Amino acid sequence: HSYTMYNSEPFTHTGALATYSNCGTDVYLGWTLGWDSGFDQYFSGSNFLGGFSTDVMDDVKLSYVTTIGNFGWRSAGTDGYSHSIVFDATLTNCLTYVLQSDYYVSKNGSNGTVGQSREDVGINQYLFYTLNDCWAVGGRAEWWKSNFNGDYTSYYEITGGINYRPHANFIVRPEVRYNWSPSDAAPAGNEFDQVVFGVDVIATF
Repeated sequence: HSYTMYNSEPFTHTGALATYSNCGTDVYLGWTLGWDSGFDQYFSGSNFLGGFSTDVMDDVKLSYVTTIGNFGWRSAGTDGYSHSIVFDATLTNCLTYVLQSDYYVSKNGSNGTVGQSREDVGINQYLFYTLNDCWAVGGRAEWWKSNFNGDYTSYYEITGGINYRPHANFIVRPEVRYNWSPSDAAPAGNEFDQVVFGVDVIATF
């Protein structure tokens, strides 16, 4: 998964969400117990969840989703703000392009780190090509930058992978990923580069 998804977005929400649809536009309004809470309310988490998605053109959709308030465990009981802006463009019957930008800020760091401010911004670009009902290929290029108490660091990654679906309820997803943070984008001693190979196997029922 992307740096943005792992570091700047919630994995789960527990709460209530209402959707209103009209003329190609969906509006979302809701509330949650903070981020990644399950049915517990860590640090009195309570935040607004909302946004909209709309058809900008016949083949282009724009989505904006935000969370505002106390993220609970992820912001150690202080207020925060985050949003995701996504453009989804169908280029051909087989080719799809997605551009996503995320922003996150809170007075405290993630994972309940008290007294340390946190600000993240990320840009992801995806390209997906469907070969047939069983095979698809995809790629992602990402820039993610985090400011942890004034210590700015930029991270980059390029990922290429294959989706193999031998059955409607079973997917195998091997991928190769290159991560790096050059010396001019990270504090001294934190620069790195690495190649990672991974496989996801997903069964739905």
